[in-house]
Amino acid sequence: MRIKRGDLLPALTATLTDTIAGVVTPVNLTTATSIRVIGRRESATVNLFDRAVTGGADGKVTMAWQAGDTSVSGRIYIEVEVMWPGSKPQTFPPSSQLVVRVEDDLG
Repeated sequence: MRIKRGDLLPALTATLTDTIAGVVTPVNLTTATSIRVIGRRESATVNLFDRAVTGGADGKVTMAWQAGDTSVSGRIYIEVEVMWPGSKPQTFPPSSQLVVRVEDDLG
């Protein structure tokens, strides 16, 4: 995803998927006990944000940007942590992070 510095729209949207027997399918999030979107700027040592969100049977999660999230140009690395019943965490994507590129604007 790319967004201009200072913009708060569009919201961050991701579809969480699992690969089972070579088939990629959306993760049904309706039984999750919690879902968090965690973001960190490149070269940062602390998280920029850690927010609760909701998700549905289609695996889709959406997070509204808040003031300050996109105030600095550069990359933001994103993970989504889902907590399943029995306190079982699962992180998406499992082998990397989502990357949001905050681009300079002319204003």
